[in-house]
Amino acid sequence: MKRNATIVLLLLAGFAARGYADEPPRTGTFEEKEETTGVDIAYYIPEAYDKDKTYSIFVAHHGVGDGGVKMRAHMLKFLKEKDWILICPTNAGLVRGNAGQTVKDADKVADASKSAVEKILKNYHTDKKRVLVMGYSGGGHTLARSFEKYPETFAAMAVCSCNGPTFAFTANGNDRPVFIVRGEKDLANIVRDAGKYKDGLTRAGYKSVKSVVIPDGKHYVGEETMRELFAWWDEAVLKHDAKK
Repeated sequence: MKRNATIVLLLLAGFAARGYADEPPRTGTFEEKEETTGVDIAYYIPEAYDKDKTYSIFVAHHGVGDGGVKMRAHMLKFLKEKDWILICPTNAGLVRGNAGQTVKDADKVADASKSAVEKILKNYHTDKKRVLVMGYSGGGHTLARSFEKYPETFAAMAVCSCNGPTFAFTANGNDRPVFIVRGEKDLANIVRDAGKYKDGLTRAGYKSVKSVVIPDGKHYVGEETMRELFAWWDEAVLKHDAKK
């Protein structure tokens, strides 16, 4: 019996050395609770994930009344056929429509977003220079905090019809590109806040800030918004990095 057990252990060690014992990477949609903060996070890994490809990471912060799962479903309309890994944290205060709690929890959700990105960078073939943080509507609070607090994690920011910011941006990481987009017929506070983002980032020394207004656009992230976002990403991030 002892000899047989030794043989089994040796065989298992051999399989592990050749990679047979490694679990295949998790793909598709799944949800996890971030361990330190307790924040719920919805993920999407392309089902045809290829370890020989380099994937970009898209962190999307939802609006009022939604959550990470709903935000993921919406963003997959635009990302599913592309080489993106999607991370959608839930801000519980924002789900309930509690403005004060939303702002209060912004740092906690930013911490959870950073942790989720680090997990993906560790376990999938990704590039830390290709991490985009995006927010929609009330998600602007956690978007802005994530981008300001963790310049080493978030390489670029997309402000999509967002509220905020509720603080002054600093020069910390001000070489990163920013995309600000809203609809021509967006909500009045969103139109105002888009200007606040641009002015605040300019004062902090950000030079790569692109601002777009979608003709006849309303308070929504749709195909035209995403088409503009992807064009900006290709030019400001991918082509820019290729020149370095």
